[in-house]
Amino acid sequence: MLKGTIGSSLGWAHLVFGAVLAFIPSCGGTGETGGGRCTPNETQECLCSAGVSGVQTCQSDGTFSVCDCGSSTSNGGNGGTGGSGGKGGAGASTQIGACGDGFEDSGECDPGAENYCPEDCVGTGGTGGAGGDPCAGQVTYAGMVPNVGSSWGMHPQANGKTGYEAGIEVCKTIGADHPCDYEEVLVAQAAGELANIAQGTTAWIHRTTPAMVGGNPSQPGPGGRCNNWDYITNHISDGEYADFMAVGVPTYMLDNDTFYDGVSTAHVQAGLPCGGASRAILCCFPVCVP
Repeated sequence: MLKGTIGSSLGWAHLVFGAVLAFIPSCGGTGETGGGRCTPNETQECLCSAGVSGVQTCQSDGTFSVCDCGSSTSNGGNGGTGGSGGKGGAGASTQIGACGDGFEDSGECDPGAENYCPEDCVGTGGTGGAGGDPCAGQVTYAGMVPNVGSSWGMHPQANGKTGYEAGIEVCKTIGADHPCDYEEVLVAQAAGELANIAQGTTAWIHRTTPAMVGGNPSQPGPGGRCNNWDYITNHISDGEYADFMAVGVPTYMLDNDTFYDGVSTAHVQAGLPCGGASRAILCCFPVCVP
């Protein structure tokens, strides 16, 4: 009688415990449909590609959502703390800053570079900074070689060259690069670089650009450059020059008719002699190329 009572009691207990287990919800789960149950809005860590962790959230049906990996990547994303085009992240651009921001940044001023940005490499105000000009502060005038005749190839330092090429050789003797062009002389004058040239000095002017002479435009030509500095008389060519009537202040003696054909005498202007004149050559440093 006692044995039967105990057996019946144990059987009932097993039945009740099994029913209770059936009603206990399961936590965790794999996030796949049909997996274990979870509490809605519960979150858990999950694995994305390349070992990066993400998050998945328990949905209203008791299952976890697909793993949310967000914007995490292994290549630096959008440049990390550097922002677009910034320095952060392995996938960021090598250029610092932004093209057109007025500042010369790494790689922006090399025409062969991927990030070439000429907007940040020209202007005024010095290298770097807003509107920086790489040529600001460049010295133009290097010095002068005195007592050179109109045929520059006759100078003892011409090294066998003639004309303008001989002038280059002559200027090299003082560490300069070439005879100054008229426009370069104007730049040097504006910068105060001619301030120490003595009163009474005269210097040949090598003009290759138009200029106003007597209120009219005058085109450049060999008839104003003593046939490109290879002519030694006066009847078919003129020689333009600067006359320093005061210390450091040039007055330009320019030709209003620079035509030259080696024959006609109708284009010669008085006061611009080639033959018999001996003047300085103004020499300049290399031209700055932005």
